[in-house]
Amino acid sequence: MQAKSLYILLVEDHADSAAALAHILERLGHHVEIANDTASAVRSFVFKHCDLLLIDIKLPDGDGCDLLKELSAIRQVPAIALTGLGKEDIERTKDVGFLQYLQKPVEIEKLKEAINAVQSRITR
Repeated sequence: MQAKSLYILLVEDHADSAAALAHILERLGHHVEIANDTASAVRSFVFKHCDLLLIDIKLPDGDGCDLLKELSAIRQVPAIALTGLGKEDIERTKDVGFLQYLQKPVEIEKLKEAINAVQSRITR
């Protein structure tokens, strides 16, 4: 099943990774806004609509789990965590409300599966 087109806020500090992920997401039919740190993520989130958050856990000016808590206090948007670390990050992501997590480097099929899983959970 093809996921419907989403407006995605991608929070990723590594420019090449962000560009590559945005390109993949756009080829899948989604619209992507890139934020490279927590401050720009909050600004984008406040002023622009998004259907889904993709948030790197390790950011230059903060922690992705703390960022999700801050954004969730503004409004609830489903989120997928991006992590290059191991099980400790995965457990933390579940505890703060991420619906899915993806291990970096992200595989395209797993990205599609995670987006579809999140969409199916929020449309029930």
